[in-house]
Amino acid sequence: MGHLSTILPLQSGKTPLKCSFGPARKADVEFCIFHGDLCINCCRPDPVIRDDIRNRVKRVLRKMKSVVDRLLALLLLGPAVFLCVPAMVAIRIESRGNPLFLQTRVGRNQKPFTLFKLRTMAQGTGDRGSHEVSAAQVTRIGQLLRRTKIDELPQIINVLIGNMSFVGPRPCLPNQSELISERKAKNVFSILPGITGPAQLSGIDMSTPRELAKADAAYISERSLRMDLRLIWQTATGGGRGDAVKS
Repeated sequence: MGHLSTILPLQSGKTPLKCSFGPARKADVEFCIFHGDLCINCCRPDPVIRDDIRNRVKRVLRKMKSVVDRLLALLLLGPAVFLCVPAMVAIRIESRGNPLFLQTRVGRNQKPFTLFKLRTMAQGTGDRGSHEVSAAQVTRIGQLLRRTKIDELPQIINVLIGNMSFVGPRPCLPNQSELISERKAKNVFSILPGITGPAQLSGIDMSTPRELAKADAAYISERSLRMDLRLIWQTATGGGRGDAVKS
């Protein structure tokens, strides 16, 4: 049908200018698409057009979120380094091994990526979810870092790289098959994973895969820039927690 140069809103029952199809048909009118100065569709668009418009809106919103994420990451990078450097020194003093914890996680479209964190557990704990790890494995400095969420700050690097967002579903491990299945069924992998999210703030973690996937899907259907900023503020001011460890 060629390119669509303009999309104009049209109130129900109104007749668009220069419309070759005559008066609009009752409440079926959603909008009028003009190609140049000729109305080529004044009634409800067919599914192909509707899907095309929906996809374009999604791409615009995704780009806006990406820009906001990267700007915020650049603003927070300096303070994050200021907090992480002494924390890394403290981790290294308490236990041997790299103070940075690098782990493969499942990202958007189920593409694996490397997540950055400060190490809060004993060296050699392995690739397991926090809810599968004994509290005895968490180091003393690790308890403080997890409580203050400083251990999550290196994920600002992930945001700058573009494989994470500030707000979104928490990225799971490749071996968490039940959670992956639940999220796949609810199209959760259609967006970038986040450092924080409504599920985390509500105390829902990966020990309950079905409940977590349901909360993730609810966020996707309701998300907005305003919501994301509110969730970031709630996290920064002490709301929520990470995945709980075994008591």
